[in-house]
Amino acid sequence: MKITKLFFEEGGFFGVPEFGEIDLLNKTFKYSKGILDSERSGSAVKNDLSEEQIESLQKRIADLHLEDWQTEYSDNDILDGTQWSLKISFDNGKNKEIFGSNKYPDNFEAMKKLFDIN
Repeated sequence: MKITKLFFEEGGFFGVPEFGEIDLLNKTFKYSKGILDSERSGSAVKNDLSEEQIESLQKRIADLHLEDWQTEYSDNDILDGTQWSLKISFDNGKNKEIFGSNKYPDNFEAMKKLFDIN
């Protein structure tokens, strides 16, 4: 089972939401701070990906073992923190959605680096 698409969203009570999408089938990368719509957002980026970039991303994604992540990571003791979600599409047509609220898997920061979100 191979990952074909990732959609990541992160936001919180005191911040501007960030969105990222990596589509390995259509070879595109999108990122936006605010909204994921380049016509309405001044910080949206859309890039076509080269074969070399696709291969690099596929390896980095495989190394993260996202398929093994839990479906939810929550710290209910924090009320006004950060919420995030990751939607994963696979080549067999299945999808997995992961949600977090103030809690993260161990390699969360490495996953965010796929989108160049700091």
